[in-house]
Formats: sequence, C-alpha cells, structure tokens
Amino acid sequence: QLLRQAAPYLSDDEAAAKENVRAVPAETVEKLAALRAAGRRKAGGTVASALSQLRVALAGPLEAHSKLVAALGASQVQPVPAALSREAVTAKLNTVPTFCLLDGQSRVVGMREEEGATPTACFYTDPAEARAVLESAKRAMPDVRGLHLGVTPLGRAFAACGGWPGDEPQGHIASTLKLQGSAAVREQMGPFLREQAEKQGLPEAAG
Repeated sequence: QLLRQAAPYLSDDEAAAKENVRAVPAETVEKLAALRAAGRRKAGGTVASALSQLRVALAGPLEAHSKLVAALGASQVQPVPAALSREAVTAKLNTVPTFCLLDGQSRVVGMREEEGATPTACFYTDPAEARAVLESAKRAMPDVRGLHLGVTPLGRAFAACGGWPGDEPQGHIASTLKLQGSAAVREQMGPFLREQAEKQGLPEAAG
C-alpha cells in the first residue's frame, strides 16, 4: 500500500512526476526529486520500477489463486464466524420451554427415586412426560396441595442446574435440579452421549 501511494511521486517519467507533485509543497518536491535521483543510482531502480517488478512477480501466484477459488466454487474466503457469547446462547435456549413440578405456592417440588434419597426436581422438555409425572406426583404426595406444572425457559433452567462451567446449582432449592430430555431422545442418544462423556473424562455425566 505504501509503495502504491509513493509510486506516482517517484515515477521514472519526468513529465508525469511533475504533474503528480503540482499541489505538493516546494520543499517536499525537492526531497522527492532527490529521492528519485538516489533511486536511479541503485541497481533496483526507483520505487515505481520496484512496484512494477513486484506486480510481475505476483501475477503467476495471483492467477493460480483465482483458479483455485473458482474451482472451489467460492468467490472469496469466508471468515470463521465468532463463537456465540453466553448471553446469545441463553437467548436462543430461552425460546424452548421446559416444564417443572410446582406446589400451590409455586415452589419447585422434587421427587425421590428411592427411599432416603435426595429429592430430584426435573425440568422436562417433553410436555407429555411432564403431565405424566404430575399425575404420578398427585398420587404419591396427596398432602402437597396445588400441585401443577410451571413453565421455565430452557436457558434459565440450564443455568439453574449449574449447566455453565464454574456455575453451581441454585442452593436455595432443597432438591437436586436436573434437565430431562424426552424418553425417546434419551433412549436413542443415551449410549452415544455416555460414550462421549467418558471420552472427555466426565464420569458423572456418563452415569
């Protein structure tokens, strides 16, 4: 870029050089003339001739690059898109609803998978599965009044479960929070996801 800008002022053509510097201060013109004269004394010639030689040298590689781009069917190299921020990912996740079990005061309700175990409160992505859990909870916990399903955006549910690296699950809830995909997806993708978790050294996720 610098060579291109300087070339008109350092041209080998005296008439062109004078025309190019018409609006340039006299002191600068003198310096340019001296630089042009010094350039002529060098084996490589002036900046203008050096620029010309550079263009000739690049002609072959540039032509080869153009043919390669045309062969690949792309007019230009596509930039790598930037990774989404946590906020952007959360915004996308929040377009998906999840369903959780709540009591009459809209507090999260957990259910024990076995006697003495810590209750687990799930955010279900499958509404049919969530309704089935609600009916089961009404039979298992008749003393809990007002059991119903609440809706939580997936992004918020993911954060509440401590899904982001370095985050901890919400501590003010007595139950263990868990995201629960549909049974069909768990059955189909479960083995693959467990294998990937084991390869990445995540035994808890694999379980």
